[in-house]
Amino acid sequence: MGVATTRDRYAHRLKCGRTQWIRQKWERFAQRFHFRTAQRAEHLSPSIGIVLIVQVSGWSGEAFVPLLRSADYAVQVVNDSTALEKVQRESPLVIIVGGAADLNLYRVLRGASTALILALVSDSDRERILEAFDAGVDDYQVVPISSAEIVARVHSMLRSVQRQSPSKFLA
Repeated sequence: MGVATTRDRYAHRLKCGRTQWIRQKWERFAQRFHFRTAQRAEHLSPSIGIVLIVQVSGWSGEAFVPLLRSADYAVQVVNDSTALEKVQRESPLVIIVGGAADLNLYRVLRGASTALILALVSDSDRERILEAFDAGVDDYQVVPISSAEIVARVHSMLRSVQRQSPSKFLA
């Protein structure tokens, strides 16, 4: 009788060990799957916010997209004709307007949103710069400009706004 109980105990340990091993493997798989799913979700919904790039008169802002996305911004590129609709629907944090934009575009964007507006233009006419600031532009930069500097400017603009009103960014 002692041999049978010993054998039963070993069988029970093997059975429990196998069940425990399967449970551990399943938990590891679930953790890895959850981690990968969470990574994909973070990639699809970044932690910072939306940067809207408005392309005017043939200027292309596609070169800035990869670096802005790697800095955890959701980046959307639109033409000036669809910019107002996108601003009203998406409520971006920053709007980058590139190209020879009409001052009315800046006024319309400023009236539709409280987002920061960064104007990238090819001329450095002082009078034009002052008119753009009067129209609602928050920062004005003459191109060419590097993608890294664009990201730095966006971070800097958001930092200055956050210092002025920190409750806006707390959720």
